[in-house]
Amino acid sequence: MRGTFGYMAPEVISVGKAPVTERCDVYSFGMLLFELIGRRKNMDNNAPESHKFLPLLAWTMYEQGNLLELVKECHYPVAASDEEQWKEAAERMCKVAFLCVQEQPEERPTMSTVVNMLEGHMEIPPPVYPFGWMYPQEASAGSGSKSEVFIRIDT
Repeated sequence: MRGTFGYMAPEVISVGKAPVTERCDVYSFGMLLFELIGRRKNMDNNAPESHKFLPLLAWTMYEQGNLLELVKECHYPVAASDEEQWKEAAERMCKVAFLCVQEQPEERPTMSTVVNMLEGHMEIPPPVYPFGWMYPQEASAGSGSKSEVFIRIDT
């Protein structure tokens, strides 16, 4: 297996599930977008449990309409006059990142579409929860069932 854990698309981790395509690069780019927004690695084992996986933290804040808090928490204080601009930029980047990290490769946009969405040339469709393959209990909140996912990496 090749790649850096944390940036590898699910189909790369689950060998034999799907072919490796350019959509794997889109997934990796989405993870990089989260790091640009949060100004930290996507996984921080020293952070409190709810803040360890930055993309999941971003999703939680997105659902709560609190992405500006993620920017404020991960950056320095945002001036009141700049809040709307920061909020729009964070929301645009996070929504695109959520689309990039969808589990199924065919659900991810192409890189040219990603660029157009980031530049504001295209409307960004509302993302769906992308982490069901890693955090299924989050994807099925309210169903009462809990699942566990174990990822084994052989080197």
